[in-house]
Amino acid sequence: MLSPGQRQHGIALVVGLVMLTVLTLLVVAAIKIGILELKIGGVSYGAAQNFANVDLALSRFMNDNSKNFQIGCLLADRTNPALSCFYPVPLPAGVSVSGSSATHFVASYALYAGQVDVQAQEVSCMTNAARGTGNNVSSTAGHSAPDLYTADMSARAQGNFSGLTIVRQGGTRLLAPCSCGNC
Repeated sequence: MLSPGQRQHGIALVVGLVMLTVLTLLVVAAIKIGILELKIGGVSYGAAQNFANVDLALSRFMNDNSKNFQIGCLLADRTNPALSCFYPVPLPAGVSVSGSSATHFVASYALYAGQVDVQAQEVSCMTNAARGTGNNVSSTAGHSAPDLYTADMSARAQGNFSGLTIVRQGGTRLLAPCSCGNC
């Protein structure tokens, strides 16, 4: 006959195996959660990198071409970069230009972890006589207010490891009176 102490050894083994199984399941669940958080972090990093690339490309485009915004500039022939008023020859390192139609201009930037295409489109050219600008249009002396040239820029970044980011931004430049040909 077995003594009471000998029966407890079998129960201890079963309880130990059940606890080991529960702990194994908890560890597996923790590892899966950790992997999921790493994936989310990687996607967030890629999206932030795309946005930073878009911001950098738009800033470079605006800084390099701010003096070139003028009426008809985007209508220039893109097949000959020497005729383009945006980024005339020689082009800066990492920049290429093209045009898909007569009213669009595309500058491509090779940046960290991807490429960004900035597309510019002419929106309008008009007299800047809006309320609150301090400018007036005088009917006796012709136009005294400067003209305002407006362009729309759209930047598109496709990252090497992440998705697509698109940002739109407008740009304006004050021109001399009657530059738009509306006098």
